[in-house]
Formats: sequence, structure tokens, C-alpha cells
Amino acid sequence: MKLSNTIKIVEIAWLVVITICLYEIVRNTVLGSYEKISLYAVVGAGATVMYFLRRNQRKRLSRNEKINSDS
Repeated sequence: MKLSNTIKIVEIAWLVVITICLYEIVRNTVLGSYEKISLYAVVGAGATVMYFLRRNQRKRLSRNEKINSDS
């Protein structure tokens, strides 16, 4: 398994975390339970940042693998 494939799996995991956080934010808003919304918002924001960092890293690694295989 290539490293870029592993990073893609990690990307999907971050997307799952983002989805869960959004679901919990909406659910807690509908139920009127506002205590945990800030926690889910912070975790969701962190997961979003990590998703984009990993995506950029995977694209860079894929680009480097392609350049090295062409040589």
C-alpha cells in the first residue's frame, strides 16, 4: 500500500469526524442543548484544518511519485 493511499484513508476519517460534529451541532441546536455546541464546533474546525492539510500532503506526494516514476 502506497503512502498516498494511507493518507487518503486518514482524509476519509477526518471527513467522518467533520460529519459527526456537524450532526451533533444541528442535533443539539434543535434540542436546545447549547452546552456542547462549542466543543463540537472546535473539534469540527480542527478536523477541517487537518483534512485540508492531509489532502494537500497527499496531492504533493502523488505529484512527487509521478515525477519520480517518469524519471
